[in-house]
Amino acid sequence: MKPPIPKRVVVKIGDVYCVEIEGKYKSYFQYIADDFYQLNSWVIRIFYKRYKIDENPSIEEIIDDKVVSYIHTTIAAGVKQGLWYKVGKAPEIGLSSQKDILFGTTTHYARTLGEPDVDPANNWEIWHLGDLDATFVGFLPEIYWDKINDGALWPPIAILSIFKYGFLTWIWDYNQFKHYPRPDAEIYLKKLQDNGVLTYYHFLGENALQQIEVVGKRVVLLDSVHPSEDDYHLVAQPFSDFKWLPYNFISEQEFKAAWENKEFIFPEIHPNKDR
Repeated sequence: MKPPIPKRVVVKIGDVYCVEIEGKYKSYFQYIADDFYQLNSWVIRIFYKRYKIDENPSIEEIIDDKVVSYIHTTIAAGVKQGLWYKVGKAPEIGLSSQKDILFGTTTHYARTLGEPDVDPANNWEIWHLGDLDATFVGFLPEIYWDKINDGALWPPIAILSIFKYGFLTWIWDYNQFKHYPRPDAEIYLKKLQDNGVLTYYHFLGENALQQIEVVGKRVVLLDSVHPSEDDYHLVAQPFSDFKWLPYNFISEQEFKAAWENKEFIFPEIHPNKDR
């Protein structure tokens, strides 16, 4: 059971917090450092293991786990919003050196004041935790794609997707590094294709399990038992190679309504076209 939200929130390095996801399981993170370059904001490490809601692992067990991600967020705001709560503190913060953690960000705004907007794909900067400044690299070299952590300062609600899926969903397609899902992550998407076909996807980790193609009044249901029909095929590419935008993510309930009851919700026209 979640404790009551405290009136005053005190946050200290080493604190460990619990996140309960949709009443199904618990996950944990730890506050490990302040990042001078990113507005002196709080840096947390998110642990991989999930626990049952009624489990109460020890602090030692929680922090003796691999790290999914390092991310900047406002811990106290998350407590106030009831998104997580403190469970303890550990002196061990998992850092032999802050240089072990690499962050990167990009934007369509030029680095030089007064310059016109630029292509964000060619506007990356990177830095290690503890650096006083970042290094501009332009196009993000592929050697960083599996090493870099998103360096933006994220609101608490945004980082819940890391606990649920293993990656951030609040990003745009100019982020060049791949986003690998947890193998147990149930992911539901909806995309309006350029040809007017509305497609729903259900992934389990990297693999597509179900797919719905809505073509005018025709509905095609695809799964591992029935993977193709005419020109329609269950997507074979892994999720980490799949192109999506933040508004493509939908709930399990919406997907099931479409699959079982053929209740389709057509997305509104969005300025950033699906790819």
